[in-house]
Amino acid sequence: MGMFCSLFFVLVCNINLKTKIEIMKTLKIIVTLSLIVGFTFNKVFAQQKVAVAIAKKETSCGSSTDLGYYWYSSPSQKIYELKSEAKKSAENKYSDYESIESKVAYSGCTYMIIISARISKNGCTITTYGVGFANDKSSALDQAIRHLTGRNWSWKKSDGYTIAEEKFF
Repeated sequence: MGMFCSLFFVLVCNINLKTKIEIMKTLKIIVTLSLIVGFTFNKVFAQQKVAVAIAKKETSCGSSTDLGYYWYSSPSQKIYELKSEAKKSAENKYSDYESIESKVAYSGCTYMIIISARISKNGCTITTYGVGFANDKSSALDQAIRHLTGRNWSWKKSDGYTIAEEKFF
């Protein structure tokens, strides 16, 4: 409304035509620059979408263990494309996998944290990864711990974990 009133004032006031034209050119430049800056910041601050695929297989002890993970991100790709890309990459990277699990940050995130825990059972080392996405580091870590616990019910926080990867977007 304020811009409209200012524009109206410029057009109806007793200002000579040359001054009106100069004012209109200036307003046109300001609006154009505002649009350019707006689109630029929209692209720069677009939330990342992230997919993480975890490859796993059965051990000789009869337990499942994670072989590794692969993550893929993009602000513009659709979620199913990200998930598919991450899964394909994990399949290629870990050729002896038996299954691939994936986790996706649907609404974007600021931090991604992947933690791993190793527990030796019956002489076999079991590796389990947990993935967390959030807008802050602490929440991402909490999510990763919950994810790890959900994937390996015998693991407890007191068993310990290490941060395998931490990414700020």
